[in-house]
Amino acid sequence: MKDVPYGIDVPRWTDPAPLPSDYSYEGKEYITDGLYCAQPTRYYTLTGEPHYRAVLTSVPVRDRLGLGSPTENPFFADIYAPSYVQPGHPLLPVKVFIHGGFMQFGSTSGQNYNQQFFAAEQFGEIRVLLGHR
Repeated sequence: MKDVPYGIDVPRWTDPAPLPSDYSYEGKEYITDGLYCAQPTRYYTLTGEPHYRAVLTSVPVRDRLGLGSPTENPFFADIYAPSYVQPGHPLLPVKVFIHGGFMQFGSTSGQNYNQQFFAAEQFGEIRVLLGHR
């Protein structure tokens, strides 16, 4: 499931708020990338510094951020479960992942992270990737 909300939209520089108890999810399939956190779209270059400073040379924005469009309210999660899980299935371990990128690049649906369904299937666990600002 992709872009599943976990908080309500709030103005920038405001703390996120939980979903109200009477919240009703939109009647849609949560299966496509629609959003990512708004961030700079510049390219990053190698500087000759140590490896931790050499980030993302010529990596296209789409590969870093995935599909969709930027949002100021990225309070959503991408949730991956093994394909064999059905209602009534025994509980599985859950791993929660918050992507890095020091508020300059990265997304739950970027090329580095959107393959989590393979790991969920292989390791028999639920994977939750949180969008954030």
